[in-house]
Amino acid sequence: MKGLFKNEIKMFFSRKNIILIIISCIIAVLIFQVSYERQYERYPQQRLQELSEEINNATVWSARYTRRLERLIDELPGHPSTPEAKLMDQTWKSHLKNLTTLSLLWKESEENKEKIINVEQRLDESLIEVNEMKIDTGITRLYRDVERDWNKRMMLLGESKESGLKAEINPLRPTAMYLLNDSINGRSYISLLIIVLIILFNFDIWSKDFDNETVRLIFTLPYSKTKIFNIRFITRFILSLFSVIIPILILCSIGFYKYGLGLENFTVINSQGLHAFGNFDSANEFLQAYDMVISIGKLVMYSSLIFILFLFLTYLLTNFVSYISKNQQISILISMVGIVMLAVTLLVPTDAKSSALNLLQFIDMNKLLSGDLGFSWTWALSVFALSNLFLYFVNILWVNYKE
Repeated sequence: MKGLFKNEIKMFFSRKNIILIIISCIIAVLIFQVSYERQYERYPQQRLQELSEEINNATVWSARYTRRLERLIDELPGHPSTPEAKLMDQTWKSHLKNLTTLSLLWKESEENKEKIINVEQRLDESLIEVNEMKIDTGITRLYRDVERDWNKRMMLLGESKESGLKAEINPLRPTAMYLLNDSINGRSYISLLIIVLIILFNFDIWSKDFDNETVRLIFTLPYSKTKIFNIRFITRFILSLFSVIIPILILCSIGFYKYGLGLENFTVINSQGLHAFGNFDSANEFLQAYDMVISIGKLVMYSSLIFILFLFLTYLLTNFVSYISKNQQISILISMVGIVMLAVTLLVPTDAKSSALNLLQFIDMNKLLSGDLGFSWTWALSVFALSNLFLYFVNILWVNYKE
């Protein structure tokens, strides 16, 4: 039995797979420099552009609310709407002033971090009274998008005050934990690299033996077909999993060296998106009441369970294709088609309607845990587990009953 395990380990670390590991490490370094670090460096300019649009919007609405207040005072003195109009007029003027200050501060963001945090805080806290009075802001974007986004910022602000930690003005800072979370998010370049590696490591797991006509020799060993299959199946998956961790470790190590660990960061997820079983309303008005703050460490834990199950599903499909094709050329061709389809599906944004059985949508952890898909993490975990179990038994049956 030990000989079988040793042979599988030796076969896995073939020249092809070692080269793939080395190339993946180089790609991880390039992704850090070209994608993560460049996005982080460009964020201040991007933020300035956003602030310019917000200032233009605030200028328009501030003027409108000022005119509305003047009309009420001149034409309808003592009107019941006057107090609300005064509050909105004051709020928009304060909003415009703070946005203008922010725009000036972001031009030298590194020197003005503390000031930026304080002004951002003032911007959000100035809306508390508007929110408590349940004033309809309509399409004005007073909340700097929708009310739920403002509520998330207030929750994170409260968590920062409670923990005594300073907020980070640049959300794209590529710390080790940020990179680890993005690596298992399912919609990033590095996560696509990991999925592709699982396929390329194992596309010839059985087809190579069929080409070399050694498969019959393997199954003449004094063990059942199921046991022989399971030894190869389990050993290769564990080795594949450890191998794909290597580029992730390199990526996170660079992030840790240059930008720190980032373990103190928090994020907002939705309890419906975490625990609800089955379909639920994904409207912001419904989800807002269920938003909650968690640490980045917990987010990584939730994301990793789903991503590992998806990798296992990918491995099962690759294993099955390799066995039924019985030819390395056919199995690599099918694998390449699958990789292209995955790349297009995962990296090209779409507005496709969510489905209870669309497995690819469930690895977008940002949408899943925010509740935007209308299905929860618990549901996704169950669907992946059942799909993997079904495909595993399909593999076992095929090996036992097909020559």
